[in-house]
Amino acid sequence: MGQGAALKESLNIYSVIAEENSDRLDKTAVIYRGIRTTYGTLLKQVEETACLLMSCGIQAHDRIALRCPDSAANIILALALLKIGAVQIPVSFTLPGAEVRNICEQVSADALISMSSPPDGWLPPPAMQRFTCAGEEICLQKLAVRSHIIPGLSELNPAFIRFTSGTTSSSKGVIISHESVLRRTDSANAGLKISSEDTILWVLSMAYHFVVTILLFLRKGAAIAICESPAALSMPELLGSGKITLLYMSPFHYHLMCESSAFKAAMLEHVRLAVTTAMPMDRDLAEKFYAKFNIRPRQAYGIIEAGLPCIDLAEKDFKPGVVGRPLPSCELRIKEPDENGVGTVMLRTPGMFDGYLCPFRRREDICENGFFNTGDLGVIDESGQLVIVGRSKDIINFAGMKIFPYEVEEVLRSFPAVENVSVYSVKDALYGEKPRADVVFKADAGSHDELLDKLRKFCYANLAPYKVPKDFNICDKLEHTASGKVLRRNRT
Repeated sequence: MGQGAALKESLNIYSVIAEENSDRLDKTAVIYRGIRTTYGTLLKQVEETACLLMSCGIQAHDRIALRCPDSAANIILALALLKIGAVQIPVSFTLPGAEVRNICEQVSADALISMSSPPDGWLPPPAMQRFTCAGEEICLQKLAVRSHIIPGLSELNPAFIRFTSGTTSSSKGVIISHESVLRRTDSANAGLKISSEDTILWVLSMAYHFVVTILLFLRKGAAIAICESPAALSMPELLGSGKITLLYMSPFHYHLMCESSAFKAAMLEHVRLAVTTAMPMDRDLAEKFYAKFNIRPRQAYGIIEAGLPCIDLAEKDFKPGVVGRPLPSCELRIKEPDENGVGTVMLRTPGMFDGYLCPFRRREDICENGFFNTGDLGVIDESGQLVIVGRSKDIINFAGMKIFPYEVEEVLRSFPAVENVSVYSVKDALYGEKPRADVVFKADAGSHDELLDKLRKFCYANLAPYKVPKDFNICDKLEHTASGKVLRRNRT
């Protein structure tokens, strides 16, 4: 394995983390299954695991797919790969074997590291090696891949190759270097202000949220309290047993806390900041959370290619889509705004991605004058804050008029009987495209026919007529991506 001659010594983000915590060795780093692991113990476990991986043949510049559930072992393995200088490809533990194989083939992975066993459908080959990490059984499977020399890749000092949380077959593979991790964690902390006094309740997927948040928490000596699945059981236990100071969750988890009697307001008495991310939060949920816990959720805008450029930290009422002003050193432009000021969000930030793997392209060949085209549609409001209104690819063009699905979904979600909703476009011979809504009604809310009639009337009372969905499809549940976002598939 490996890519030839060693390069000159480069920055290593693990070395930075170890140095920054050299005087915090007795401080708690990870809380998992009731066990508190100090920074001293964590760093020792990382060193031992790195030696073990190298004895298994893992070298600097190897590309290693890491497939583990959220756990202390996940953190140790990821840090060990960083220490070695291997390039890691985080893979969600929930992905089926075929999709894991697809990712490994796209990146020409040298090995797959998986907790317990390979994904379903993978037969353990003779090269399978097993060992333990933080009490968990780990499988290391070397892969027979085609020649994977990519001129210029190693020069970027890559730490991660990240895939999006949706369908990976068309994903480009985002390259993020050790230097970019350092810059984007520094930038993000201008908003989050993480310190060694913080304890973070961790409920998101590490496969999709490790690069900025987990590494930032570790750099600053914070404690990470990891929830096991199901979250409904482990979240109350951690909130009740520790002094949690920061929530970093998706709207799904905020909804869970609002609806379950297991969550008490007293559990959040030490929380200084509650961040919502991964998908839009509607006003009704934000107000429910505030009414129960007296804490206003703050929306964050995270982009794989650009890090965490915006967080809404203003002391004011919650507004859907408002993600705040750009953090210091982050630049924002609205490209080709329409008559309402809505255009494509362009970003230039510290710690920008370094390129795409499939096909290999450097950042400077992708960005426009240093600005990354996010594909998101936004507008700067009267207070100077960025408001995300949708994705450019999600716009519904109804007889020449633009419809933003997120705007329609916000109205539909405010109807008391609606549990969840997804709005998308379908082809129409007369209008070009028309909006359709998949709707999940709350259990025992009443007759679906009667609810649908009331919902239509509600839409016409709260939306311009052309924005009202022309078709409603009642569903038992909506399909989600691996990271928890509603899967939006336009039917055009």
